[in-house]
Amino acid sequence: MEIKTSELHSLGNVRSKIELDSDFVQSIKQMGILTPLSVYRLGDQWVVKDGHRRLAAAVAVGLTSVPCAEVDVPSDPAVARAQQVIINNMRQNLDYLSVARGYQELIDAGWTRVAVAAWFNISETSLSLALSTLKAHPKVQEAIVAGRISSSAVEPLLPLPWEDQERLIDAAIAEKTVRKVAALVRADQRRETAVENRGGATEGFENAGHVLEFKDTEDDSDQADPYDDTMLGVLKEMELSAVAVGYGWDPSTDSARSEAVERIERIIAAMNDALEAIKEK
Repeated sequence: MEIKTSELHSLGNVRSKIELDSDFVQSIKQMGILTPLSVYRLGDQWVVKDGHRRLAAAVAVGLTSVPCAEVDVPSDPAVARAQQVIINNMRQNLDYLSVARGYQELIDAGWTRVAVAAWFNISETSLSLALSTLKAHPKVQEAIVAGRISSSAVEPLLPLPWEDQERLIDAAIAEKTVRKVAALVRADQRRETAVENRGGATEGFENAGHVLEFKDTEDDSDQADPYDDTMLGVLKEMELSAVAVGYGWDPSTDSARSEAVERIERIIAAMNDALEAIKEK
């Protein structure tokens, strides 16, 4: 049967945007709709179950009616929604985020995650990942849809705040694999921790400087300098790996420990010079 395009309605296609390539539109213009749209009656409305892309192309080329085949009304609207997702998945031209939105709609309609995963024959882990991408930063979502990074590779970014996702997505795209992206995230978190630790260490040395300056204003001619043994002894006994981490180095490497030793020695030398200057006064 032929139905006017103006009388055909959709309850919501899972496609975020129907894209029509020129060859497909041209074929519709030349030959018309060869495969009838699947439709069902809902009240006084004809609802498209399968054939949204064909309908869009028909409208684009100016067709006023299209061939349709009536099918049974789905007993459960959520089932109809699931069927639409499956049909589009089979065509392999539905983007990842659109599929994820289809999953979310089913869950919003009352389906459990277990039921959705079973219906689409995917693991619950895959389902959780798909749903997580719906909450990702738009720049991350765009990269997934554009195929610049896979949904699995982007997974380590998803628990991060939006500002971190946006900052790291380009580097993640370059890394490509989930293992390398996970390493990228860990390295970034270590750097953030190092900056925080370094800030604390700087504050500590500034406080120590204030103490030295304060001591210099006192008459300590009859007092033993409390710094020559105590503070320098503490510095000498500092845990090298902790110092290395504090400056953003990997404490497991010999080079990092060597740099930590050199840094401590420079600190000790500088403090010795400062103490000698104080004593000379």
